[in-house]
Amino acid sequence: MRVQNLKTWVRVRSSFWFIPAVMASGAMVLAFATVALDEPVTNWLTLNWGWTFTGGAEGASSLLGVIAGSITCPFLSRPTRSWRGSERS
Repeated sequence: MRVQNLKTWVRVRSSFWFIPAVMASGAMVLAFATVALDEPVTNWLTLNWGWTFTGGAEGASSLLGVIAGSITCPFLSRPTRSWRGSERS
């Protein structure tokens, strides 16, 4: 019986769809868990620490724009150089 179960497990685990199915199932469980925990955790943080974001959709859009701008600006403002460093002419 144990050998048969082991053979079945190996066959299922080595199939093409095993890992994507496990990942999709895990994503669904994680999605339901985070939705269920969202409001209680937010309320607890607001009451005890007082540092949750309460700006609404427009404020969130502005905040994400500032974060994205601060990440991309250093990369866009650098002068272009070769990969090897300084080249001698």
